[in-house]
Amino acid sequence: MKHAISGQPIRRWHKKWTLPAGAEEIARKVNNGDLYQVLMDKVKAALGDKRPTSVAVLCVTTFWSFLREFSPF
Repeated sequence: MKHAISGQPIRRWHKKWTLPAGAEEIARKVNNGDLYQVLMDKVKAALGDKRPTSVAVLCVTTFWSFLREFSPF
């Protein structure tokens, strides 16, 4: 299952995300956890009555950031 949307804040993946102490809310409000919910709805529809034995999540953005930072090329 692929669900990719670039440039989104982590709060869109975590329903219980809160602002760090002293931070101010941005003018454009986004819904915490909405991207996670869309992904889970897709997964549930694809699985139907089946139950997975394992789940893996790959965050490609982090991977590419790591390569830019540490790659000798």
